[in-house]
Amino acid sequence: MLTHKRLALKHILHTAQIVGNALIGYLFLKVLANRFGTSAEKDIFDVAYSIPFLILNVGGLGFAHAVISSYFAKTSVTRPHRCGPLFATTVTGVFLVSGLMALSCALFAEPISTLMAPGAAPSLQAELCELTLLLLPIVFSFSLCTLFSAVSIAHGVPLSSELGPLIARVVVLSGLILGLVANSLRQIALGLAVSSVLGLAVQWVLLHRTTNFRVRVSLDFRDRDFRQMMGQAMGFFVAACVAQVSMTYMRRMAMMDNAGTNAALTYALSLLVPLGLFVGKPLAMVTGPHFARTFAQGDTRKARAIFDRAVLGCLTIGLLAALAGNMMAEPVIRLFYGGGRFDDRAVHATAELLGCLTWSLPGSIVLWAVLMPMISVSRTHRPSMIYIGGYLLQLAFMVLFYPVWGRFALAWGYTLASTTQALLAWFVVYRTIEMPMGEVPLEPAC
Repeated sequence: MLTHKRLALKHILHTAQIVGNALIGYLFLKVLANRFGTSAEKDIFDVAYSIPFLILNVGGLGFAHAVISSYFAKTSVTRPHRCGPLFATTVTGVFLVSGLMALSCALFAEPISTLMAPGAAPSLQAELCELTLLLLPIVFSFSLCTLFSAVSIAHGVPLSSELGPLIARVVVLSGLILGLVANSLRQIALGLAVSSVLGLAVQWVLLHRTTNFRVRVSLDFRDRDFRQMMGQAMGFFVAACVAQVSMTYMRRMAMMDNAGTNAALTYALSLLVPLGLFVGKPLAMVTGPHFARTFAQGDTRKARAIFDRAVLGCLTIGLLAALAGNMMAEPVIRLFYGGGRFDDRAVHATAELLGCLTWSLPGSIVLWAVLMPMISVSRTHRPSMIYIGGYLLQLAFMVLFYPVWGRFALAWGYTLASTTQALLAWFVVYRTIEMPMGEVPLEPAC
């Protein structure tokens, strides 16, 4: 059983990686804001850079991280000898899916560019298509980084999925500051793609030294453990697709608003998303597997104590952060991004969106605390249905209220989705833990 000291150390290590990635990500955006402001070119780069992550999320890897961590954590307790073969099959599956989706994106890069940037000049759409192709290697490297992180966390190793992107951004940011990378969005995109491979190599070395797993081709997709894990992950694949439809629609509506709205949305979310990660994700990566192992052993009383502490802490911090961010939106934006081409107009436009988006923090932070427990206690696709429902609600809200509120409808739709998902997920876990032990499912459904 893990001691409080070991849990605290793992929490610190997870937090350090996430904070480091967010800090470097901020400095990276700060350099871009100073050099490109909220220009149309920056809009195009933001869209291109979002496409590899859109592919990763549509592939379900964002949600699959929690599923894989939860399943490997339980398997390491109940059938440790199966972890090696399961890892080999999962690596092969992730590589094949990533390759198929990257190839599809490359083949249809031009229509995707038109879809993602409606109304943009033909020269900008051509630049978007080129940037998209340059950034596609990220799909392979970051998808495998996510898998290596999930397996590491399940085995008690505090290796966050942010480590790979952190290394890639450090390399490119260093190149920009030292003048090794020119003031060109094309060179920045190429640098990100190449340096992402270095991040992947570092994560693999750390995982291999700890678990002694090996990367080998395994096409045994009929493996019982793999099918059970993927059975639960498939529901999240659908949820990921709906999530990306919702976020893509939000980006599309932003591109149809005033010039620079999409860039302002990027800057506002760049401050909020890391804050949610700082608080929720380290806690989830430590308490989530701990909850899964405790629940699998039948100790529901202790599992509930772990769950309650995590939720209460996340909710308290989320509410305080939302209040502070709403009251100080403009000074915060001016502090973090003001200067150069990021003028008073850009500060005001970004701060308006940030003031609305801050209210998404309580829900998004709590959602981290409840995600892995929700996966651990559910046999059905109920967890994925909760996410799908939230994203559909976001889409409906944006469609209905964009003609009235414009870009503010995009921010409030995002907030509504995260809040609804957090409430429903908390209810599912709380109700399941309260069930008599004989009625509680301990294994995921096939």
